[in-house]
Amino acid sequence: SQFSLRFVQATQIADASARAARALGTDYEVVAMGQAALDAESERRSDLQAVRGARYSELLAQLSALAKSDDGGARAEILSRLAALVRLEPATAGQARQTILSGAELPTARTLLGALGAAGSSAAQASLVALAESDALSPDVRSNAVAMLGLGEHPSDATTVALSKLSRDRDPDVRGTAALALGNAALAQRKDGQVGEAEQAVDELLAKLQAATTVDEQLLYIQALGNAGDARALPALLTALSAADVELRS
Repeated sequence: SQFSLRFVQATQIADASARAARALGTDYEVVAMGQAALDAESERRSDLQAVRGARYSELLAQLSALAKSDDGGARAEILSRLAALVRLEPATAGQARQTILSGAELPTARTLLGALGAAGSSAAQASLVALAESDALSPDVRSNAVAMLGLGEHPSDATTVALSKLSRDRDPDVRGTAALALGNAALAQRKDGQVGEAEQAVDELLAKLQAATTVDEQLLYIQALGNAGDARALPALLTALSAADVELRS
């Protein structure tokens, strides 16, 4: 981004020296905006404004009524409102889970999964884990649930344990998505200061890469390690640079 400043006028401030001294004192601390803590009450007010008093049943009815050919704008708005409702009322996560388990159409199921992923709360993560592990659902829906788990900014310990388990799932799509999501979760955990948990996930991915017997498996775990962004993966990545397979080197 670029910006410019234009001088408009000068105003004499009688206590300028006192103000400067106060700003440099112990009462004030300079904090980068990107690191400033969010006001929980402000977030709650924002969610309340987004929901606008709607109940889960109302938002679900609006979602189900959308034409399959909609441009995505209306669907995105409902997704956002559902995510806000999940944060405000944790029980909504269970309602969304039950709707999906009851056989919701795929577009509706995907939107509900997106809302759970966007909510990011512990209740939302627990519902996503239950859906990802459900044998009653199609691999497509389960893979989508796993992907949403990998997009969370604050994954719980239960989420990373589930992703580790799902990376050994019998379905290849679920298994692959879980490995990539585990890499994402490791990065998020390290940003949250959970270094030990993040390193455990990276160690697991490194072990899987070393044990991989096909190019596809190697590609998967290289990508998962890329998601993790851990410098300990560098030796393994440097080794892959000398692989005979062009795609692996790429």
